[in-house]
Amino acid sequence: MTIKEKVAELLLRHRGEYISGEEMARHLGVSRAAVWKAVKQLESEGMCIQAATNRGYALSDAADILSPACISGYLRHPEVFAIQVEKTLDSTNRLARDLAQRGGREGTVVVAGEQTAGRGRLGRSFFSPGGTGVYFSLVLRPSPETEASLLTTAAAVAVAQAAEELAKRPAEIKWVNDIYMDGKKICGILTEGTYSIEEGRMESAVLGIGVNVSPPAEGFPEELRKKTGTILEKPGNNARSRLIARILEIFWEYYENLDAGTFYSEYRRRSLLLGKRVEILGKGRREPAEVLDIGRDFSLILQKKNGEIERLRAGEVEICYGKK
Repeated sequence: MTIKEKVAELLLRHRGEYISGEEMARHLGVSRAAVWKAVKQLESEGMCIQAATNRGYALSDAADILSPACISGYLRHPEVFAIQVEKTLDSTNRLARDLAQRGGREGTVVVAGEQTAGRGRLGRSFFSPGGTGVYFSLVLRPSPETEASLLTTAAAVAVAQAAEELAKRPAEIKWVNDIYMDGKKICGILTEGTYSIEEGRMESAVLGIGVNVSPPAEGFPEELRKKTGTILEKPGNNARSRLIARILEIFWEYYENLDAGTFYSEYRRRSLLLGKRVEILGKGRREPAEVLDIGRDFSLILQKKNGEIERLRAGEVEICYGKK
């Protein structure tokens, strides 16, 4: 761990409290000049550090910082993850996938302050403005038998739980992996895998998550305003770093026991679709149905107009009639 990272860890551990440069230098076994240099480096990376004569340095509670040190500071087990933060990327999934293919370890996390070409499911773009959202991708190396759908649904539950903790408002899941608050979408999830053609198995997976934390200063584009929401009304208090850390923690607990499906009941409880009338979409299809349940395999169980029961394991549905 570098001196800069150690200084960041100290400031995070004593968030909101002043620590003198002398105390930090003594604790870390370095010079006060080295501490001062580390503080300046952290400030250049976006950490909001307050300095006061005869008091020292303190990390502002009002800051909203995205840095590896800040995110790690909110993790109970930071050693599980290798976090890198970029100011701007075209796509966190693209970089994470490249890292995975080059042997990047499981637990690698790629975070971007903004994305210029963020992607969602079905080839759609994901609006990713700077300063108000979290956009990150996690490299995974699941067992060859792992169903990719379990990664996606576990992530959906983790995001919903973390968002609800942060906002103190209910978060729901629209099958398969969109998170909603107050009837508006706040998060999209995209899981991509790399496969060995020779062995016929998944070698690695990249889990991409994009969350609208607070409204962008210029507002959402016209086509998104009526259906897109945010977790908070305004940024601050390191909300983005706290949210990333909490999502990672919750997801990892599920991931370590993925096949047990311990998150199934939570996923079902948060379903936005149970008991509602929808239209099944895809390949020219638009067929009305009613959602009866969610299977243990996370398929959507529907009853069509003719009474036939269908299990939908992939695809998309659109709420159209409200509850029966």
